Amino acid sequence: MVYIAAGDTAQWMVDSSTAQDTPHIYVKPLKTDAQTNLIVNTDRHRYHVLLMAADWYNPIIIWEYRIEEEIAQYEADNRAQKQLPLPRNSKSRYEVRVQGKSTPGWLPRDVWDDGKNTYIHLGDTQKELPILYALQEKGRTAPIQYKREGEYFIVNGILDRARLQSAQGEKVDIVRQANRKGGA
Repeated sequence: MVYIAAGDTAQWMVDSSTAQDTPHIYVKPLKTDAQTNLIVNTDRHRYHVLLMAADWYNPIIIWEYRIEEEIAQYEADNRAQKQLPLPRNSKSRYEVRVQGKSTPGWLPRDVWDDGKNTYIHLGDTQKELPILYALQEKGRTAPIQYKREGEYFIVNGILDRARLQSAQGEKVDIVRQANRKGGA
């Protein structure tokens, strides 16, 4: 819970706590004819509740979010699908060279092409994602268009020389063994 507010706190007792990682709100009328509103803001939802004292007792109100759970499961399934290994019909071998003293967590696990596209299977991208550049003459770089699918960068075309670079300046060069000269 982020915020709880009741309009008439003189006629209503409002308290909150967390039990087993589940937030609870406790509301009790102090007078038999009490009425007020209750606002509950969370990090995901906002609730506006009208409270009216009555001669009957309702011990609990629960909100369930089945649609949100279904959406979360659908998104998780899609993420898992995208992380499946891509077909590996390798045509060329690539050498991966770290430039500098530290090895980035996203260091490519594997690089290959299928004669049409180049596939770069990245390491850990939880903290950051590098940018892919074509490596040209005299160390100059030029941006490359690519798409990301899960742990992979997929380049339309065959890379001869490329560089992955992070915002922190970490650099990894990728060089095609079959042809070390030329651009992307």
